[in-house]
Amino acid sequence: MFFFFFKQKTAYEMLRSLVGSEMCIRDSPTTTKDRRTLILQELSQPRRRLPAAAPTQKFRVVYPQGVGYRRTAKYSDRMRCRGPQAGDIVEGMLVHGEEGIMFLRTTTGSFVPLSSPQGDKILDAIAVSTDAIRREVWMVVYGGGVAYRNSPEFGDKAGSFAARGQELVGKLYTGYDGVSYLHCDSGMFAPVTTVDRKTVILAPVVSAKVVFRGGVGYRSAADFRAKMGDVQGPAAGTVCRGVVLKAQGLHFLQESGTGYFLPFTTPDGTPIMTKVATMVPPAPQAA
Repeated sequence: MFFFFFKQKTAYEMLRSLVGSEMCIRDSPTTTKDRRTLILQELSQPRRRLPAAAPTQKFRVVYPQGVGYRRTAKYSDRMRCRGPQAGDIVEGMLVHGEEGIMFLRTTTGSFVPLSSPQGDKILDAIAVSTDAIRREVWMVVYGGGVAYRNSPEFGDKAGSFAARGQELVGKLYTGYDGVSYLHCDSGMFAPVTTVDRKTVILAPVVSAKVVFRGGVGYRSAADFRAKMGDVQGPAAGTVCRGVVLKAQGLHFLQESGTGYFLPFTTPDGTPIMTKVATMVPPAPQAA
């Protein structure tokens, strides 16, 4: 009964029998809690405290009569207060509204349509650079994969999907719902956790170099004693890549591709691997 309770929270521990990107994930009460703690700690680091409502964009009102604010992303749901006038700058993030119209959800929470139902342009985009936010590599660790979002809102699901074990590259933002999202190079958004922040969907990819002179043996689970004698582990100087989890007081790297586990230290604290910078693929070039 105790095992069944934790099964509902979903953990991510890859089976040793599968290799490549086809990773089978089974439940583990220990890794569920520890992985969630690690991800939430990772997201709380100062380098990740990005703009609260990013990614925002700036638009200029080009409609001669100005535009009225909306309570929701519905063109007819107009508010009585005075809206932006022609030439004014409004800032927010794009969301899909009713009737096929795109809206700008402003930083105050109200909505402004980009065009009228007849196709008249109301807002015109102003280019904004996001070069200051670095691109990162994250991996889908949720057993069911993740559905991309059109915008950084959990309910705004797109039709495309990323499977478990797939690496995604992009820039990390925080949406209006408080959830962290990876704005992928494809233009889509992938949530890092569920809205309640209890289930981890993406985990940051980490690179680690083997510094122990004798190399390191693969483990079939996040357990130092579960050494695999039939598989050759990485030699000294090898750089491995994967996601980090903690079990039994030790940190392990769950390697991308194989799904095997590599300990960072021995139980007595002797270093086996040390973190190094993760190589990020070059940004795609605009056509």
